Amino acid sequence: MRTILLLLLLILKSIAAFSQENTNLDYFRKQAIENAPTLNENKNLLKRGEIENSIIDAQNNAFLVNATSEVLVAPYFNTNSQLIAITTTPSSKAFGYDVGITNGCLYAAQVLVTKNLFNKVITENLLFQNKIINTTIAFLSEELTQPYS
Repeated sequence: MRTILLLLLLILKSIAAFSQENTNLDYFRKQAIENAPTLNENKNLLKRGEIENSIIDAQNNAFLVNATSEVLVAPYFNTNSQLIAITTTPSSKAFGYDVGITNGCLYAAQVLVTKNLFNKVITENLLFQNKIINTTIAFLSEELTQPYS
């Protein structure tokens, strides 16, 4: 009799331990909204839309700076007992580029700054298109969270 009572007590304790604490419908609804993969994906798409707005703004309104450089090395061959040398005073038997033109090396550097001036309409259209996409995603998320009647 004692073992039956002990088993009954153990079964009742285990049922109480695994029972649900929240039987409220609002709790389950909130949990469903928090864990819905479609809603999480829509949140990420809305964040992506904000980033896309920043990218559109940066590409169309910011300055673009490019820098390029070149170095031309003009060696002389068979000069002053050396097979290859970069010097401004080659020997008379050396052959290579003209000293007066190259001085041994040529350097070139260029910095280019560009800005689009006549693209306001294009930028506004791209931002409007992105706004429509983000609004559609927000409406879909709102539709998914509405309770059924």
